[in-house]
Amino acid sequence: MGKFVSILLLSLMSTSSFAGTTIFGMELGELSTNQLKKMFPATYIGVNRFTEGKMYSIPVKSVGVSGLKRLKTVFNKDRKLVGVLAVMSKSRFNQITQELNSQYKMVRQNIPYVGRRDVKFVDGPTEILLEAPSTSSEMSVNYILKKEVLFTSIEAMLLLKLS
Repeated sequence: MGKFVSILLLSLMSTSSFAGTTIFGMELGELSTNQLKKMFPATYIGVNRFTEGKMYSIPVKSVGVSGLKRLKTVFNKDRKLVGVLAVMSKSRFNQITQELNSQYKMVRQNIPYVGRRDVKFVDGPTEILLEAPSTSSEMSVNYILKKEVLFTSIEAMLLLKLS
């Protein structure tokens, strides 16, 4: 079990040495739609109304992270990745929060004993949002390039649920 959790956390960890934040091997602000299609069997799901760029769904089995339930990507007009929207089991909230806290600056933390939990980290121009609604068994883990994407985390969750 410990090895499984370590692999999951390593997969979620993003890197940011001299480049944009990277999640699941996808670098925000750099990855193009063509590169995404070479990495994963991505399915086009429409145009994002905020960025006016394409959105793709990625089969979670192709990512290889256990516990990942849904994964979507958002691009801008220039076909550069500006958002990665993931849905995972809420049972991982504390573990993922601790791991991200060891790498990034936490700017908001709302973790009540009962109720909606959310944590926000920043990594340069990237916001990393973890949100776990109290009435759900799932949580969202969203990496958003804030200088490009103007939609809120609530709108990101709606995008994940609609398609």
